[in-house]
Amino acid sequence: MLVLDGGVVVGPAGSSVVVTPVTAGGAPCQFGGLRVTQVSDGGISHVCNGAPGAMGAQGPAGVAGPAGPIGGSVTASVLPPLSPACMTGGVQVAFPDGGSVAICNGAAGPQGVAGPMGVAGPQGALGPVGPMGAQGVAGPMGVAGPQGNLGPVGPAGAVGPAGAAGPTGAPGPQGPPGLLLLPDGGVPGGLFGSELGVFVGFTSMTSTGNLGGRVGAHAMCQAQFGANAWFCHGTEYVNSAAQGAPVGSAWIDWSASENGAAVTTGGLSAGRSGTPNGSCTSWTSNSPAPGNLTVTVFGELLSNASGVDCSQQRPVACCAGARPTRVRGPTTATYTGNLGGRVGANVKCQLEFGPAAHFCHASEYLRAASSLQMPVSGAWIDWSASPVDGSAIVAGVVRASRSATPNGSCTSWTSNSPAPGNLTVTSAGEILSNRAGVDCSQARPIACCE
Repeated sequence: MLVLDGGVVVGPAGSSVVVTPVTAGGAPCQFGGLRVTQVSDGGISHVCNGAPGAMGAQGPAGVAGPAGPIGGSVTASVLPPLSPACMTGGVQVAFPDGGSVAICNGAAGPQGVAGPMGVAGPQGALGPVGPMGAQGVAGPMGVAGPQGNLGPVGPAGAVGPAGAAGPTGAPGPQGPPGLLLLPDGGVPGGLFGSELGVFVGFTSMTSTGNLGGRVGAHAMCQAQFGANAWFCHGTEYVNSAAQGAPVGSAWIDWSASENGAAVTTGGLSAGRSGTPNGSCTSWTSNSPAPGNLTVTVFGELLSNASGVDCSQQRPVACCAGARPTRVRGPTTATYTGNLGGRVGANVKCQLEFGPAAHFCHASEYLRAASSLQMPVSGAWIDWSASPVDGSAIVAGVVRASRSATPNGSCTSWTSNSPAPGNLTVTSAGEILSNRAGVDCSQARPIACCE
């Protein structure tokens, strides 16, 4: 119906449509547009955009707007791996208004495949082997040095823990005779007679005449037969009616009579000689020159016999028994021959070794048969007196005692004059009197006994 006066014409009711955009690029709309789908019958029609027009000229610049407010500072802190915000670690960004955001690291990518191994380079050529040098001429064998002195016996070590019991060993050799005590507790022969020993055997070790002096010989016997053994002198061996020596003979020390003369007899009055008597220079020499004393396979004592010289290897004759006297040692302090007399010398020994110590005289030092070594410089020792006539002796006679006269002993041990004086005992156990270079001005320790 057409209304000419401007009225409204009402048509029939329309049907609904669905409008969806069409992406540019291709049919049906090259430049995009809309797809109209009628709901009633499903019909589709397109409303396509036209081609873009040409770009117009740039318009004039607009007026600048007002400046915005100044923004606040942003802070960032590192987040370690395994943190609650980022298991892989990252950065925590904090905003001025108190807000924050975590920026996490990406997860580690898988490990790449290992590349192929490079080709090995060619092996270099071996260098030429150099020529071998000529072998030098062998030098001559050096001369064997002299046998050293036996060192002093060291102190006993601490007792270790008891080990497991081993199997029963074979019976050992018979020990030295025990000490016989009288009903009153005394020793047969008295204080002095008991210092004569009993033969106990020959050492399995052999040596030339250089035994390390008498102290070295005593140490050899103690090593095999115990602490109460020592190097026999002739009288002890003869008194024991002992067995003969092994084939080749054995070394034995000289004895001295009560007037100090060298003897090779038995009895109860003799003791050890303290002088060399040709005994391989007090048992410190292995020179091939004749020396003495030896025991033969028949028990005979030979001195300076044909073919008996200090260069031959022999065992040592050993005795054992009681020794009421013992050597305590040299003092640590050294003194000239002015010891303050014998009284002063005794006091000096007591200061270091206790109230029972005293200044040794030669006879008791030799009777003690000590393996304790004196220093190389020697030590002061007092004269002994013969029990026969009181004359000065240097023998271990069993009844000898201290001499009370000067005997040239640094004016009874009150002088440090450089003139020769005596007596001294060497590191080898030899007693020296008025020897060259032994004078009262030299500082030496004191030999102390108990």
